[in-house]
Amino acid sequence: MRQYAWLETHRGMWYMVTDIASKTANSNRMWIDKNTAISELSEEGWEISGQYPNQLSQKLNLGNKYRGFGLIRTVH
Repeated sequence: MRQYAWLETHRGMWYMVTDIASKTANSNRMWIDKNTAISELSEEGWEISGQYPNQLSQKLNLGNKYRGFGLIRTVH
């Protein structure tokens, strides 16, 4: 089974977002540094499936123009 998530930036922090339907970036997973976030998530089996410019930010009403990353992992 595949899981999907996003790594999104907002106000200087990086958030792991697993539910865009909630229209919020609230997450228990957050980092100050993008590379640290990617490294930790990679260790957990998450892979970057692509980058996006602003699309998730608009859906979440975050108002930023930064790009984020799509994440995917396979769970057995």
